[in-house]
This record gives sequence, C-alpha cells and structure tokens, in this order.
Amino acid sequence: MKVLFVYPKTYYRRALPLGIAYIAAVLRENGHTVKVYDPAPYEKVSFRGFLRKFDPEVVGFSSTTLQMLNTLEMLRVVKDVNPNIYTILGGVHPTSDPGTTLANKNVDFVVFGEGEETTRELIDFLEKGKDISSVKGIGYKKEGQKFTERRPYIEDIDSLPFPARDLFPMKWYSQATTTIRGSWLRTTNIMTSRGCPYNCIYCASKVMWNRNFRMNSAERVVDEMEFIINKYKLEALILVDDTFYINKKRILNICSEIKKRKLDFVWAAQSRIDNDDEEIIKAISGAGCIQLAFGVESGSNKVLKGMNKLTSAEKAVPAFRLCQKYGLRTLANFMIGNPEETMEDIEKSRRLAHALKADFVDFYITTPFPGTELLELAKKNGWIKEDFDKNLNSFKLDEESPMEINFTSKQLVALRNKLRKEFISEKLSHYIKNPKFIKDALLIALTNPSLAPKIISKYIKTRDLEASLREFENVQRARRFP
Repeated sequence: MKVLFVYPKTYYRRALPLGIAYIAAVLRENGHTVKVYDPAPYEKVSFRGFLRKFDPEVVGFSSTTLQMLNTLEMLRVVKDVNPNIYTILGGVHPTSDPGTTLANKNVDFVVFGEGEETTRELIDFLEKGKDISSVKGIGYKKEGQKFTERRPYIEDIDSLPFPARDLFPMKWYSQATTTIRGSWLRTTNIMTSRGCPYNCIYCASKVMWNRNFRMNSAERVVDEMEFIINKYKLEALILVDDTFYINKKRILNICSEIKKRKLDFVWAAQSRIDNDDEEIIKAISGAGCIQLAFGVESGSNKVLKGMNKLTSAEKAVPAFRLCQKYGLRTLANFMIGNPEETMEDIEKSRRLAHALKADFVDFYITTPFPGTELLELAKKNGWIKEDFDKNLNSFKLDEESPMEINFTSKQLVALRNKLRKEFISEKLSHYIKNPKFIKDALLIALTNPSLAPKIISKYIKTRDLEASLREFENVQRARRFP
C-alpha cells in the first residue's frame, strides 16, 4: 500500500521523530511504498498538494499531547482531500487517551503502545481485506469504539531495521546546532534502548513503555552510529534514551567498540545522579562522550521523595565532581512547582545548582502530562483546571504553569525566569569561546537584517537576556545554510 507518515511540528527543532522513522523502515522492508511529510522550514510544501500528488491509501500520524491541535487540523485536511484514505494515529497522546482520540470523526484507527509490529500488521490486514479485530494494540470504530488487547513489547529490538532517516530532510536535521549544549556541531539523535525501569510520578515514558526496559546490543548501537556518521557527514550524536546509564557491561562494550573502529565523533547522553560509577565515566570520556545531562530535579529530599525519584540530593555533587574529573561537561535540570514544594525547597534547589558547578543549568515548570500519576494527583487535589488534560495542547508552557499547588502560575513563571537568569553567563560563555558558532552566528545575523533589532527590542522590553536570545534560536533553527 501507499503509506504517508506525517510529523505535526509545533515548532522547528532538530530532533528526528524516531518513532515514525522506525515504523516507516519496517513498512518499507515489508514491501509498502512509504513517504514522510516533514518539510524543512525553508521548504514551502503544501500539505494538501503533497497529499494530492502522492495519493496515499493510508496516512499515519505520531502525536504528543502538545501536537494534537496541529494533528487534528491535518487529519481534517486528509479527509477533505480524500475521505477514503485510512487514517491512523499513534504516539504518546493516543496511547494515554485512546478513547478521546478515536472519538474524533477524522480518526479511523488508534495504535497504542509500541508501533512497529502493530502498524505493520494493521496495514497488511487492511490491504488484504482481513478482519482487523485480531490485531493487537489498536482501537477502531464498529458499533461504537472497539479496543483490542495491548501488544507485547518487541523483545529483540536488534531485529528492527535502522530508522528510515533518508525519508526526512536530513540536510536540515543534520545542520550544526546547539543540541549538545555549548557545542555547534553537525548532530542528530539516536536511540539505543527503550523504556526506563524507574517510576517517577511526572514522567510519561511508562505510558509508552510501561517500565519495560530493552536495549540494543553494543554492536548494533555502534553499527548504527558508524552508518549515520558516514552517510550524513556528522560530527556528533545525542543519545535520547530515557536513561543510557543502566547496563554497565553494555556501556563498556559500546565504548570499546567505538574505539576499536576508530570512529571520529563526539556524543552526549542522559544519566541519573545515583549512577556514579568511575569506571563508566572514565570509559565514556575516552570514547568520545563530551556531555552528560542529569535530571537533578530538586535540592530537597522531601520533594524528591514525593516525585518517587528514588535518590537523594546528597548524591548530586559527587556525581558532578566525577564527571568534571574526567573532563565531561555537565547539564543539570531542575523542576519547580512540585507537590509539597515550598519556597524553602526551591531555595535548596537554587543552592544545589550553584554547588554543582555544572557547565549548564536549567529550570523548568513541572507539567502533569496525560497518563502520569502526577496528573491523577493533580485532578484529585484540584491543582489543575477541569478538563486540563483535554486542553493541554492549547497551553503555552513557556509562558504559564498549568498546575498551581503552593504557587500561582504567574509566581512560578517569574521564579523560573529569575533562576534561569542566575546561570545565563555559564550558558553563554561556551558559545562566545566557540569560533565556529561566532562565525555562523554573524552569518545568520547578516542574512536576517531584522534579527539584531528584534533581540535588542526584546531585551529592552523584558530585561531577560535568555528570552531575547530565543529570537536568535528561532531564526537559526529555520536557516537554510549548513
């Protein structure tokens, strides 16, 4: 069948949608004709025109909650062009709320959970006119709504083909970017494992993976690394695993394999503050890793316990010092607006953020996403507006807090902005010292004459340097040149 996948962007960010890319690769391997609608920002490609030209039999979307408004509008266009096209909607939001998703008149099928095998089987059954009621992991319409049992997870994820990156505008996705903080390198994202064994109340990972943790083998990981670095002339990779730092033997084998093949690239990954094994830190720093990002979240053990984080604030400083010993850059992420959190707790987070001496520090407002325990607590305790989870996609999360516990939305935004300002100099220093970044930044400014006045005007209005520099970030994400 002719299958079109759509990535409903809400803003331009160079993070390849790997979920779609994996499913597209599986379908193509099974003989289907597959395309992706995901034009680069400088490509003026009408969605309606693309549909008419390709004339697909099936159109599939993968959507988060924040993408649902865009997704539903594009689904309307699909049915307007050809009401006989089958529409399939998968991803985090449909998995967390399949009933509401399927209720939309333009949605024919919902795929919940892991998508590769379910989508492949569903499309094969549609092509052959077979009864789809035996396909596990779907919702469909027949005398109302029907949902089949959830499909078991793919145990051997090495059996999956590499993601079909060639279906995407890789010239844009692989441009030099700030994805690895402080760097300006040709970068793309890669996933080497699925799921997370932990059970933090705010995290939506378990919506998709149900804490079922599976890993690609070290050889398979480095095979993909080597392939995409050579094919797309990349300088760096960012590992987007929920927690890369789970299996010590695999990590050491990945490092050994990178060195054995003499691969010339750098990379970054995510970790936890209680994963402070010196042998691992020494190995990854010697195999090209230049940055670890940590979800520190809070300097208060009371708040961490309420998050079910299963760690303590005291473990943060030793973990950061170990990274610093081996020359790894560190990124510390914190959250404010949590259950039971007081101003004293936020002050503990602020003090810890300074004590870490991290290269980069960021603060975010805690958001209760659909499918999380936090959302259920927020509903039960009246911390959110009624039907919040149905309207989350209309919130401007950078400008307001959807959850109010001990602080108002306005107070939380002001606190977050104030905390971010305290660490802006550390962020900027790495870029100011980077000649490649300075050269391209000047070129971006010269090719966008209105950019500098916009940045200056924003700063005069807000006195917020970080908010002003987002004007530059928005422009650089949309640029055409390498």
